[in-house]
Amino acid sequence: MRNDALLAKAISSGKLAEVKALLDSGVAVESDDDHGEPGLALGLACSLGFADIIRELVSRGARVNFPDNSAPTSPLSMAIRHGKREATRTLIELGATLPPGINTGLSPEEISRAQEKASGKNSGLTLDPALSDWLSDFEEITIEGRTGVDTQILEDEILRDARR
Repeated sequence: MRNDALLAKAISSGKLAEVKALLDSGVAVESDDDHGEPGLALGLACSLGFADIIRELVSRGARVNFPDNSAPTSPLSMAIRHGKREATRTLIELGATLPPGINTGLSPEEISRAQEKASGKNSGLTLDPALSDWLSDFEEITIEGRTGVDTQILEDEILRDARR
């Protein structure tokens, strides 16, 4: 089986550890031959809604933006078309550019928060280094199939408790 097919199979299974192992073994995150479709791995992860795999692929060099993010094969279009709100939000957090007039399925507030994360803003909050180190021990939790959960409230509560 070709390497890009192995990667596609691991992504389809939703097993982040398998995706990482393949990438660690040298499998290219973007197809490097004429047989593969550019952006296939990330597009597949977006269409299936695996936010953790999306983050991993982008951290390994997958392109978030296509020349036209409204193109049917762009990662953003794949996430939107398949109704994967968390994948759409993750792409925006990772810097995906929204084409004018595109309906993401997210509220304006969700888009704004995701764009703030992309630009490195943190709601005007400046953390001291000790608190920042403490927060780095927390793991991000993704709950598949849950939509409309405002995690900003949870983040604010954690920060408030950490200051006490």
